[in-house]
Amino acid sequence: MTTKHIGLFGLGCVGYGLYQLLQSTASRDLSIRRIVVSDRRKPRLVPSELLSFQPGDILENPDIDIVVEAIDDAEAAWQIVRTALLRGKPVITANKKMVAQHLGELIALQKQTGVPVLYEAAVCGAIPIVRTIDQYFSHEPIQQLSGIFNGTSNYILSKIFNDRLEYPLALRQAQQLGFAETDPTADVGGFDPKYKLIILALHAHGIVLSPADVFNSGIDRLTAADIRYARDKGWKIRLSPELIRTEEGVAAFVLPRFVHPSEALFGIENERNAVSVNTAFSGEQFFAGKGAGAFPTATAVLADLRAIAAGLGYSYERFKNPANILPDDRVLIDIYLRYKDFNQVKHLGFERISEGLIEGEFQYVTGTVTLSRLKKYAHILQNEGATIVGTGKVVISNGQPGTRIPKSHEKETCSTLSQN
Repeated sequence: MTTKHIGLFGLGCVGYGLYQLLQSTASRDLSIRRIVVSDRRKPRLVPSELLSFQPGDILENPDIDIVVEAIDDAEAAWQIVRTALLRGKPVITANKKMVAQHLGELIALQKQTGVPVLYEAAVCGAIPIVRTIDQYFSHEPIQQLSGIFNGTSNYILSKIFNDRLEYPLALRQAQQLGFAETDPTADVGGFDPKYKLIILALHAHGIVLSPADVFNSGIDRLTAADIRYARDKGWKIRLSPELIRTEEGVAAFVLPRFVHPSEALFGIENERNAVSVNTAFSGEQFFAGKGAGAFPTATAVLADLRAIAAGLGYSYERFKNPANILPDDRVLIDIYLRYKDFNQVKHLGFERISEGLIEGEFQYVTGTVTLSRLKKYAHILQNEGATIVGTGKVVISNGQPGTRIPKSHEKETCSTLSQN
């Protein structure tokens, strides 16, 4: 059996996890030949002869068969991946931000060079969801795809709901365990699951979404009042990406939402991830597993290494006939809005208000808003102290005039809420 020699960029959580996996499995067909790192002063638990500080020692080395990119810097990762592909070297990457930002270019480069790039490790850790969507469901219509794509935020929410920890302490624990970075914005702000959703949208529907065009809101604006509201009803909150398709097109967004005990996501705790795939013929398929940590992600890298060694790449079958993208004003999302001033309710422009309560300092409404209004006003309102959580209900309108509350009724609505 011919041994494939690996050039590894990065020796952090994922890179060192891969090194340990290959050592423990005593793999004879896969061998790390060179590891490029950036910090010369940092002690490394690998043989010094493997280490290098020059990217060319991998990218220009004819003995390197496969490049594994496992660094944090998305732009530096893109330069590595691009150069490797142009030099005819297959690539495996775990950098979801880089992949999401350069999906179109990655497809074009693979077509140009005939060299594959695999990124299973970029989406939901050890859950083999990218290849499953790309190949197993390549010819079956996928109607909805959602779940828990970020282990850090799920760990924090688990500690808040199960152990009654305050958000700052739960975040600190996640950082101490290596689940959260020093700057946790990508995780708790909903950016990380957004990048993963964009990757899955390509394989599920053939569309290349821009990160700037996909709405994301995270868990960092939740307060004790919002947690108490959910807990009093017997619910939990999960950060849930949503990818929904109708005959007319696809909608995508990331939003924390209430989860009921009857839902499978209710029992997904700590750093675990889950993906629900609802298909036209097979019904709902549910995948769950570890989504954060060195070994779950390194396991996905190792699976990609074996796939490339076997000559496998992605089919991109859906990319040949991409779906349409729904206009944002056609996507109606049912939300809970805890507000400080009723002007915030008016700014968000509810199509319909279903209930509300004013009880001392705690004021909220639930109702339906368009995705376009969320994109325009949600972050402004959150910066003013409001909280937005999805209820789990989403409706795609038929494009006819909506049922927006007339301005003449806004005072009446406010008065009615004040009495409840």
